[in-house]
Amino acid sequence: MRKAWLLLLLLLSLSCAQYSGVIMKSCSGWRLNRLPLVKKFIREDSEFYNLEIIYEGGDPRLIFIDETGKEAETVNVSDLDQKGIKKVLEDHGFYPTH
Repeated sequence: MRKAWLLLLLLLSLSCAQYSGVIMKSCSGWRLNRLPLVKKFIREDSEFYNLEIIYEGGDPRLIFIDETGKEAETVNVSDLDQKGIKKVLEDHGFYPTH
């Protein structure tokens, strides 16, 4: 029985992706102004998740960094509201510090 529990715990730990960081890359200026819900998250909530914001072209996205420092997963957030972006972060193991 104990071996079964240990095996289950091992499998669960392997199935959970481990990320060491997250970066948000976003468009700026007029394009970001057309995405008011994303802009609101950046202005009001991003600091609580210790996000580094990089303004460059393209859709707003969260880039999850693995333990080796490489980009492991990218999630487009241009269609999400504040609550949706927070859920993506929390589903990936990032929680607000306040």
